[in-house]
Amino acid sequence: MGSRVTFLVEASAYRIEGKSLVVLEVNCKSVNDKGVELCDLVDRYKPDVVIGMETWLKEDISKAEVFRADFTTFRSDRSARGGGLLSLLKISLPVRSYG
Repeated sequence: MGSRVTFLVEASAYRIEGKSLVVLEVNCKSVNDKGVELCDLVDRYKPDVVIGMETWLKEDISKAEVFRADFTTFRSDRSARGGGLLSLLKISLPVRSYG
């Protein structure tokens, strides 16, 4: 791998209804070409929730191109360079989208 991969990672465990919920925070600094590295982090930390900042994604990139199928994906892409947020939640978690 010639390029340097930058992910800032913070894995935390929270307790909800007596169960640990593992949350992974990632500063992606462009997730476009780092899908494999993101999957590796998910495999290593086994989070229930992944919060990503600075995704640099655009609307024309489908979630299937970047994210795992075993997570529900919520994205807020930016139209300008930089920015963007993502939330990945294990499909086993009951989730709802508001707004």
